[in-house]
Amino acid sequence: MGGRSRASPGGGRGRGANRSYDSPYASAGRLVGSHISTGKGLKSLAFGPSSDGTPVSKASYAIAAKTIQHLPDIEGALDLPASVGGDGGGTLRDAILGKGSRDVGLSYVLLYETMYGTGRLRAGGAAARAIRPHAPRLRDAAPTANAPAPVIRFPRYVRANALRTDASAAAGLLGGSGTVYADALVPDLLVMEPGTDLHGHPSAESGHVVLQDKSSCFSALALAGGEGAAFDAIDACAAPGNKTVHLAALLGGRGGGGKEPVPVVYAFDRDGARAEILRKRVKQFVPSGARATASVEVIHGDFLKSDPADSSFAKVRGILLDPSCSGSGIVNQPGRTPGREETGQKERLEKLSGFQLVALKHAMSFPQCEKIVYSTCSLHGEENEAVVAAALGEHNDALNDGEEKWRLTSPRCLRGWSRRGRSGVAAKGGGEGLSSEETLCLVRADPFEGDQTNGFFVAYLEREVAGGSEPDVTAVPIAIPEGLEVYDGQFNSKLPQKSHKEAKSPLSTSGGDLDKNKTERVGDVQLKEAQSGQANRTKDAPPVAKAAKKAAKKKEWKIKQRIAREVRQKKKKSAAPDKKKSAQSVSK
Repeated sequence: MGGRSRASPGGGRGRGANRSYDSPYASAGRLVGSHISTGKGLKSLAFGPSSDGTPVSKASYAIAAKTIQHLPDIEGALDLPASVGGDGGGTLRDAILGKGSRDVGLSYVLLYETMYGTGRLRAGGAAARAIRPHAPRLRDAAPTANAPAPVIRFPRYVRANALRTDASAAAGLLGGSGTVYADALVPDLLVMEPGTDLHGHPSAESGHVVLQDKSSCFSALALAGGEGAAFDAIDACAAPGNKTVHLAALLGGRGGGGKEPVPVVYAFDRDGARAEILRKRVKQFVPSGARATASVEVIHGDFLKSDPADSSFAKVRGILLDPSCSGSGIVNQPGRTPGREETGQKERLEKLSGFQLVALKHAMSFPQCEKIVYSTCSLHGEENEAVVAAALGEHNDALNDGEEKWRLTSPRCLRGWSRRGRSGVAAKGGGEGLSSEETLCLVRADPFEGDQTNGFFVAYLEREVAGGSEPDVTAVPIAIPEGLEVYDGQFNSKLPQKSHKEAKSPLSTSGGDLDKNKTERVGDVQLKEAQSGQANRTKDAPPVAKAAKKAAKKKEWKIKQRIAREVRQKKKKSAAPDKKKSAQSVSK
């Protein structure tokens, strides 16, 4: 066929130069093909470490995202009979994917375009030729195929970076983009209307705010939220860095500075590219020099190979471990299909949980460490309760008499969050699982159960000290930023009302009985105390004085001026080389 060739199943190029690969469909097909074969998220495949380095246009990304969102619809249509009568001839899957292009990803992109787009396939080669005869049948099947993939949306969460500003001033910077509320649980977290696009916003570019989901803030908050002495900490799997800079902000707010050394966060990542991304984010969000109240030391290395006895970590009292996981709780990003079974899920969970267990046991071996937060963005019991149960059992059973054990404790800063751990999950390896009292110490977020945030899991562990007191479990008071109203579902009317209930949770059944009723909640008395305390703080809060408002506006104005100045300086620096080249050319 004169220099044209077919692509491989994964979406790679053949020997020739098929014109279809000059269109957004080709690039989208490669992304969809990789997503189907690996189960990885679209964002990671397009821009993250999983990317093959090929530039991805906005058009290609959008097409791939829409295709993946409608994969259940497309699969349902492909299982229909190829002929209207259904007598012989096989299914549409046989007719379309059984012959024609071997590029599965491109085929699915063209199927989406046929069923939901214009239907005019002007590219696609053999894949398009296999689809065209069945286009009317596919379009007719689209409304009656599987129900459209549920869309789970949350409010836009934005965390004010306490290392550079405060929540009131940050809200002023964002005010032009919509109404801003204060979150009732996470300090410095702001809540905006779902779909608010803040990418490229000056306050985000300058490091004054961080675009971070609510549940993602739980890890650092559990480890370093509230009052108390500052301490050094380790972020064991740090990149891209949102949790790292949040941890630095919380530790910086505890003290340090002046004559006392500022607290240090040792941020590990074994991948060179990810470590470089981490360095850039640290530079963007963590001030250095005289203004520094905390510092971050990026370590390009494997946390599992770190020496707990290294003198560099002598002041480390806390470790944040958020290892690689299945990501089954992330449902609101492009390319995520809620409820879709991952390819090779059982084997993948087995490998992931094995690594997670080794990492958690290594964190437990640091002799000066007093507290550990283990967190994932997974909903699977295999990666959560099973790993924690196995780590506690294996580590504590190996200790000699008199040596300090680790125990689960309910994080004080998250006492107001009601969803807790899941009971009935055996330890990894088949050992005894956590007790019902221990599961109440765990924190879970579940978007399929109505939590307006991505799925998340947090376990907070403390080292038992001989003769020490029982852990403090009283809730930490939350200071509501001046001039802001607390978010209490004001955007509910703009969220899909049926998405959470209709969406099927992707939980596997190998981690124990995962019935939703097995999700434990904080006792009614404890929860009511936490909620009533928060309600009283909100209700009894005095009106903001005019002087305070004036001071807040002045601070907001100063921040805007500083941001504008930084932007001008960047433009001057970028323009300087061009002026120098121009001057050199003139002199020549």
